[in-house]
Amino acid sequence: MSTSIDEAEPAPGGRWFVSVEPPEPVRQDLATIKTPASGIRWTPPHQFHLTLRFMGEADPDTVRRLAEGLATVRVEPFIIATAGVGRFPAKGHARVLWAGFGSGHPRLFQLHRKIEEAVVAAGIEPDDRRFHPHVTLGRCGRATPGAVKEFLKTHRDHAGVPFRVETFSLFVSHLTPEGAEHTPVRAYPLAGDSR
Repeated sequence: MSTSIDEAEPAPGGRWFVSVEPPEPVRQDLATIKTPASGIRWTPPHQFHLTLRFMGEADPDTVRRLAEGLATVRVEPFIIATAGVGRFPAKGHARVLWAGFGSGHPRLFQLHRKIEEAVVAAGIEPDDRRFHPHVTLGRCGRATPGAVKEFLKTHRDHAGVPFRVETFSLFVSHLTPEGAEHTPVRAYPLAGDSR
């Protein structure tokens, strides 16, 4: 259930992001590749998402402009699936374990580009980092290099359940004692011109 822009504003410290929410069969599939490992804090399945753009904190006027701008995004629906796993960063102590999307889908990258255009038009600084579509599976914390290596080796050939992307959503996230709580604010259907 989503809330409105006005309802989402009052709590201070909210961090905004745009994402695709995988359906339940995909969430359950991703949950099955989590293996017991000391020091890894696994993401609860209900929080799995594919972040298209993270904005961080934003003032109410910027959020309203962003919400309006996202409504102009036009990309036709498409099908994707997770493929393989990895870690961030690639070297040194791992902080995040993820399931990737292989080469993804051309429309996924078009969607990311159009969302970035809407974000910048709303007055938010552009993000020049390379888009690496993924779902965060867990955070490593005190995980040993051996545990991370074993996870990557075991699941390197993971092939996920394909799903049709028909919407993307604007979310606000707040930190709680139990971890981050993501609240959907507005969903946007995919349709129309994918140029």
